[in-house]
Amino acid sequence: MGAVFYMESNAFKPYLIFFSTGDGKSFGVPRITREDKGDRMTISFTAPADTSFFLIFSSYEETVTGKFYYGYSIMDSAQMAFSNNFNLCQRLHYLLNQWQANWDLLPTSTGHHLDTEDPEMSYDYRMTSNTLIKGANTEIEARYKEVLFSTKEYGANDDFYKKICKDIMACLDASQWESQSVVEEEKISAYSNETRGKIVTHFYIKGAKGLPFKSFDVILNIDFTNIL
Repeated sequence: MGAVFYMESNAFKPYLIFFSTGDGKSFGVPRITREDKGDRMTISFTAPADTSFFLIFSSYEETVTGKFYYGYSIMDSAQMAFSNNFNLCQRLHYLLNQWQANWDLLPTSTGHHLDTEDPEMSYDYRMTSNTLIKGANTEIEARYKEVLFSTKEYGANDDFYKKICKDIMACLDASQWESQSVVEEEKISAYSNETRGKIVTHFYIKGAKGLPFKSFDVILNIDFTNIL
């Protein structure tokens, strides 16, 4: 089983730690992010067997107090299991489970982006191969974003997009989920009036369009020069 505990505060920098009841050692994988409400610290771990531990909510700074929020997500072993032989629906449901744990329990490796023009802009990132498309890998930033298909041929992109959206909806419980496709335009940069188009298919639990952990999008970027 896996568990993710989080602590969030805009009054102080949160400090969350696990201690083993046996040897008193700390454990787990910590991660700190900046959220709208303040700083957020999470610790995730996978338990190979029944276990117990001490959980301490505190602050990085001495004598600093204030309101904070906390919570947790727990996934059982079946929800964490992944195989390269999984079909699309099995992969989708695996990712939906991982999404509910904010990707903290998703197995990742460390990649490095090297900026040769400005080395100081280089950075490490989390990468996973437990993806929707077999044989792919993707970078995990604040959220999960996977390139499902890419070619310069608009027709092939369009055909794949229609099929993958149809297949995804077929994997979801139609009594709970629905989808809606819209065409949107966005500016390419803040320094230009040039725009590009995209088709966005929203998948969401009924009545929860746009809400966190209850909706996700599949996007087809449109290059109008390839259509005209």
